[in-house]
Amino acid sequence: MEFLSTLPLDKVEVLMLTDILDPATGHIDAVPLRRVRVAKQALRAVNLGSADAHALIERLGGRMSWSHRGGFRGINADAFGIDLSS
Repeated sequence: MEFLSTLPLDKVEVLMLTDILDPATGHIDAVPLRRVRVAKQALRAVNLGSADAHALIERLGGRMSWSHRGGFRGINADAFGIDLSS
């Protein structure tokens, strides 16, 4: 929030990428895992220090794919108009 408060932005979009092992190929690929677009006003209303990240992202309308059994899985960044080819 300190960083965002210095920028002249009303909202921010975050796409989290991480390296995940593809069990089918054995290769490690950079995969988008979480995506959220949130207004600065909404972030001001949240105590980020004590918030549960998973629940907060869901409540803010973010997207992710996670299960207890399978862990994280990649999401389709194209569905949000995000081109990862560059």
